[in-house]
Amino acid sequence: MMAEPGLAVVPVGGVGQGQVGLAVDEKERREFQARCQAHVLSVRGIHGGRGGGTSSVWSAAETNALYARALTEFGEMAERKVSAAANSSRKRTAEEFAAFLGRNPYGVSIETASPADVGAFIVSDWLPRHSGNCRTVLPSTGKTVASASAVKGVVKDLSKTYTLLGYAAGHENPAKSEVVKSYRDGYERCLHDEDVKVQRAKVFTEVKLDALLAHMADRVKQETDALELCTLLMDQAAVLYLWESLARGKECGALSAREIEGGAAPAAYPGWSKTVHKNPVRVVRWPRLGRELGSPSSKLLHN
Repeated sequence: MMAEPGLAVVPVGGVGQGQVGLAVDEKERREFQARCQAHVLSVRGIHGGRGGGTSSVWSAAETNALYARALTEFGEMAERKVSAAANSSRKRTAEEFAAFLGRNPYGVSIETASPADVGAFIVSDWLPRHSGNCRTVLPSTGKTVASASAVKGVVKDLSKTYTLLGYAAGHENPAKSEVVKSYRDGYERCLHDEDVKVQRAKVFTEVKLDALLAHMADRVKQETDALELCTLLMDQAAVLYLWESLARGKECGALSAREIEGGAAPAAYPGWSKTVHKNPVRVVRWPRLGRELGSPSSKLLHN
């Protein structure tokens, strides 16, 4: 069956049934679907175009001044998403990458750079420039090299720069390409094969925890201001809560007073978790709060 110009033949009928060709005007179909989409958006309060009249249009000078002020504040607030150190690192890496590309006679820029350019920058420019300031030492040679986390950081900085420029993940963002990820992981594996040991963060020991809580307990005993007392008690509870990470969320607020005090085998001790540590400095002293500010709820923060 031949269709007229502008018409499409669409099969009609289910699986196993005889199919009949239905001539459909493609333009009418698109217009119908566009009306449906516009209707859905309208119901959701989403309208295109622009409002207002010509009498309220700003001048070019007013527009530029308004946008300059607003976008300065907008950008400064966006900068606060991460720490000042992270922003400084990203900007410095972007400047170094741009300077590296600026020496390329083929006119490669940040916008046109490929994963190969990212790799060349890291190996031939960034590593020689920064490895001397690093503290990772190869046991076999005594040579100072960049740590795996440092290499991961420079890749992350470049990736973030491309994200801010509007480049999506994958092949469009050269710092997120598979070959760059493989280099980063391979560098980490290379250090591992060289017997470089990863230095873990120092553990906050139970001895330090006891000393901190004892100090806070002394502050609670000496405090007379009700608001400050509440703050100290919340700090005590927060320290214990952070220490007992396995209890976060799932048990918060689920321990009742009778479980703490009643029975021969209580579920927990006051101010501590169900792992039951009996050190007295780890008890959050609720009774004093009860005398001064009213009785606490029967549902306590269990640690």
